[in-house]
Amino acid sequence: MFENIGGKIKKLAIVITIIGIIISFIIGIMLSNEFGLLGIIVILGGSLLSWIGSFLLYGFGEIIDLLRKISGETSETDNEKLYEVDNTSYETNNAKIHKTGDDLSNAESKDLWTCPQCNKKNKYIDKGNPECSHCGWKL
Repeated sequence: MFENIGGKIKKLAIVITIIGIIISFIIGIMLSNEFGLLGIIVILGGSLLSWIGSFLLYGFGEIIDLLRKISGETSETDNEKLYEVDNTSYETNNAKIHKTGDDLSNAESKDLWTCPQCNKKNKYIDKGNPECSHCGWKL
């Protein structure tokens, strides 16, 4: 029922505009029989106001569609960052260093240790007291 709500709001704006134009036309014809020029003004003015009035509703539907599109692109990008690349980062001397999974795979096996907490490979930074860059567990 609420799937693609932005598209439904835009369609509703179009339907309301068409109904407004039809009603303006009918009332204008009825008034033109008695008052002449007033009927033509109602036809033109009512049609124009129906069309302009639909801008807000249609624009709201367009905003919802664009936000949904942006949200979808953002979540896909976040998923790529989280799942396609094994990122590790650690801090030394208040500077954050960012290493990718490729950097760890190129390291020699003697420079790596496996965290018993999360089973992720880590590179030795401090030989005395290494800390897992994934979960923070200290060896």
